[in-house]
Amino acid sequence: MQNNIVSFDLQPGFRGFVAGVVNALREQQVYCEVKRADGTQIAAATMEAQGNRSTLKNVMNNRPHWSFGPFDFEATIFVRITHKRDGSWANSKVVGPLTVDKYPESDYPMTFRSKTVVSEDLDNISHDDCTVNIIEYK
Repeated sequence: MQNNIVSFDLQPGFRGFVAGVVNALREQQVYCEVKRADGTQIAAATMEAQGNRSTLKNVMNNRPHWSFGPFDFEATIFVRITHKRDGSWANSKVVGPLTVDKYPESDYPMTFRSKTVVSEDLDNISHDDCTVNIIEYK
């Protein structure tokens, strides 16, 4: 396990979205932030959910995803997962990203990059409290 923040590079020219599911009694929060290589914040979103197999919702528009890109420059996405404990947000432990890349094929020329991050809010060791998927495509 590692800290509650994971990051990875986004590919120039790719579009993407963040979506996820919660399986926890505690309220879970995912904060996503995209920054340029120089550290300038480009975009950010907060998603929250609580319950058994509940879909994360973007707090700005209640959508079950947050879309980003395409960017014509190098950027990094940072994903932080927290949970509500005693009325305050506390860091969750995260594992990931787990990566799957799908490259163009003659009969299906699209490229997909999938990153999955799972978290644990420290009530047990199930690592299924919050599962976040970040998908890039071109």
